[in-house]
Amino acid sequence: MLWSDKPYLKAMGNQIEGKDVAIIAHLTVVGLVIAIIINSGNKTAFGTFHIRQALGLYLTYLVYGFFWFVFLLIPVIGWLAGIALGLALLIMWVVGLINALNGYEKPMPIFGKNYAQWFSSVG
Repeated sequence: MLWSDKPYLKAMGNQIEGKDVAIIAHLTVVGLVIAIIINSGNKTAFGTFHIRQALGLYLTYLVYGFFWFVFLLIPVIGWLAGIALGLALLIMWVVGLINALNGYEKPMPIFGKNYAQWFSSVG
């Protein structure tokens, strides 16, 4: 099983192996690159899972940014759709960061399961 609702099992005392990498991956795109570099030296399943989730989210933000221009051209409905999608992505990011902070290996809402599959070679 790729994810669970329980804290990650490979815990060492109060420290979860790869938790620092998972948190860094969710902070910024630069943090994602740093997390990939750190994780390549000492691979952990927890860190790799969150790197995949963060990568998927940042790529989704990129696609959203492209479509934002299209949404701007459609008065009111397009603007509302753009704002709603932006809020959905923000919620996904917050959920991913909270999962990393709490030691949960749980996919983000909406696309999280897909991110784990699509980016299975990353990490």
